[in-house]
Amino acid sequence: MNRLALQVSLIVVMTAGLMWSVWPLNKSLRLGKDLRGGVSLVYSVKMPANANSEAVLKQVIDVLKQRVNPTGVLDISFVPQGRDRIEVVMPLPGDEIRQKQVLFRQTLADLVKRSGIDSGELNQSLEAGNAADRFGGTDAAFKEKITKLQAAFHESQSARAALEAASKSGGDVSAAENTLAKADIALEAQMTGVATKGLNEARLLRVLALDKTPRPMRDAAGAIEFDENGNKKMGLSDRDRGLQSIRSEFPGSTKDFDATLAAFSDYESVRTSLDDPEDLKRLFRGAGVLDFRIALSNRIPEGVNPDQMRKELSERGPAGAQSSVAAWYPINDPKQWGETPAQVDALLRDPANYFANRDLIGASYDGKPYLLLSTTPEKTLTHSTGGRSWSMVQASRGSDELGRTSVSFRLDQNGGQEMGRLTGPNIGRAMAIVLDGQVYTAPNLQSRIGGSGQITGSVDEEEIKYLIRVLSAGALEGQLSAEPVSMSVLGPSLGSDNLQRGLLAVALSTLVLAVVKILYYLVAGGIADLSLIVNAFVIFGLMKFMDATFTLPGLAGVALSMAIAVDANVLIYERIREELMINKEPLKNAVRLGFQRAFAAIFDGNIANLIICTMLILFAGTEVKGFGVTMAVGVIATFITGLWVTRVFLSVWTNWLGQRNCPCWPSYFQALRARFCLRLIG
Repeated sequence: MNRLALQVSLIVVMTAGLMWSVWPLNKSLRLGKDLRGGVSLVYSVKMPANANSEAVLKQVIDVLKQRVNPTGVLDISFVPQGRDRIEVVMPLPGDEIRQKQVLFRQTLADLVKRSGIDSGELNQSLEAGNAADRFGGTDAAFKEKITKLQAAFHESQSARAALEAASKSGGDVSAAENTLAKADIALEAQMTGVATKGLNEARLLRVLALDKTPRPMRDAAGAIEFDENGNKKMGLSDRDRGLQSIRSEFPGSTKDFDATLAAFSDYESVRTSLDDPEDLKRLFRGAGVLDFRIALSNRIPEGVNPDQMRKELSERGPAGAQSSVAAWYPINDPKQWGETPAQVDALLRDPANYFANRDLIGASYDGKPYLLLSTTPEKTLTHSTGGRSWSMVQASRGSDELGRTSVSFRLDQNGGQEMGRLTGPNIGRAMAIVLDGQVYTAPNLQSRIGGSGQITGSVDEEEIKYLIRVLSAGALEGQLSAEPVSMSVLGPSLGSDNLQRGLLAVALSTLVLAVVKILYYLVAGGIADLSLIVNAFVIFGLMKFMDATFTLPGLAGVALSMAIAVDANVLIYERIREELMINKEPLKNAVRLGFQRAFAAIFDGNIANLIICTMLILFAGTEVKGFGVTMAVGVIATFITGLWVTRVFLSVWTNWLGQRNCPCWPSYFQALRARFCLRLIG
């Protein structure tokens, strides 16, 4: 294959790939609020004295992203504005998404309603004596309740039969009546505990929010297992573990469960944001609340029965555990609690045993590990302790006495006093660092901590960044305004209308350019139009791969980029025409010389455009910045298509098709003019 054929093949493959990746445009490209509808919330940030505003805004944005969109699956953007403001843009669900959301909510409501045990069916099973087999499922605790209910039912039936027998015999029935009354009371108590059994909607939603990435399977030694083809054996994800646990408790709801999961999967595939702006505002309230709590241990359980707390956790959830001195808190990232993947996998398999080896009390609920932490004032440092306000001032990289990397932090005056009160009596125990209700780490206290402290140990670079981010987030509370200072909403229907009109305007302007090019340059105009099509897909493809946001001004940038591409072709064609008409060069030489002479003008013009685009991107507002980004991408695409694609297509015209001229109207006009002048002279 010669060089020209290779270049043609490359252009065809590139164009086809770009077309496949960006079509349809309204679904493949990341659209701005003005093109798809959405809500814009602007929050103010209280800047500390002499603070680096850029660094503070970046820190606040990182914390908000971790709170609102930790997995990055939602299309929510955070943009710093000026020195002390942040704009948060979230798309609003369109009609398709809302329909799928409504369907999911309906199937979920049906599942919750039907997951409870029907009293009529329960009575029939109790009379038949098979209630435990029919409703017990694989949940041992609930099956035990059903078994006790069955026994209480039999005792009640026996007492009732004894009373009837005593009545028929004419004997004393008072003893039989007392026995029946006690049996009925016991039966009612057991019945209440079973009849209230039902799926908790919040629990299922919490499980559906877990990570759905499958985890590799490991052997008893902790090594990853591989199949015969050398591929990793994948096990259940965190979400699947939780769903499996719920399924086992409700074996009679399999059909409704499958329908709900199918509806959720359908909804999740198109969901790009939260369901309502109020959900976003609620998540921002209280973001960055940092607490310190002493972790309970098997050695010092603080009067708590760990096994009873685990039982209450499995039956009632974290909020249902009954204790006045302790509560369950979820682990934020299990990967931070193990030095090797095998340790992380061991933690996920059996948190109770894993944490017991660290003298901590752990448990699992719906596939997520939990730690038992103190809630008493003397064992905690929270923002409600004694009513005194305190804050984390700074967290940074440091080093310990041995020169090992550590994480240093500093509290304000009140915080230092409260930290000393907490840590002094608890040296040698684990102190959990809790951010927004989740446990991030629990280092052991080596000494009393005052206004500043260090977290030491064999931590790697990722763990250092992780801890600094967590502790820095503690300085966020009070910095972000409680409510947005401004809020603007553009409905999805209006955004869709803007998109349709914008694309129509771009298409019409490009079509007019294409027609004018063909009318003026004939065959060369057709070649330029082919280059223009490639140029359009290069622009959209680059925008997609950059994950850049398309705005309404950005569509104007696309249209202007098309005009710039046409301008580049005009420069090239005029140089080629001069070589043909004035210097009488053959077409092949004219094409080569035309591109050489036009290059400087095209290059200078594109550099000037890129400088302007760079200024717009760096200093303009969000909407104008979108125009600058699109224009910059258009300039790059124009440079590629104008100097390479157009030349390849002209080479096909001259080399493959063997053409020796490239007719255009200016050439005809010049020939007619020369002929007319000769006739006048003659």
